[in-house]
Amino acid sequence: MDGDDSKVLSHVIQLAPYSFVAMNVLEKNNQKSAPPPCLIKYQDYKVQLGVDKETLFKGLEYNAGKGFVCIDKEQLATQKGIFSEMMS
Repeated sequence: MDGDDSKVLSHVIQLAPYSFVAMNVLEKNNQKSAPPPCLIKYQDYKVQLGVDKETLFKGLEYNAGKGFVCIDKEQLATQKGIFSEMMS
């Protein structure tokens, strides 16, 4: 709208058209450390996901008694401790 950044709607207008946020709420909760979100073009975040069987089941192994089991050590390391955090 204004300015030279295509990802920012406006540097002057605080609310986009048809916003669900009331202006008084925005003014009351305005924080410099948490600016309003910017606009991102679809091309910037679209991701082409694989649809073939090998891509979908990468890192998984089929076990007749248990179903699919994750065998990807790197993925398992990133998930370590999440179950116990969710259950507490």
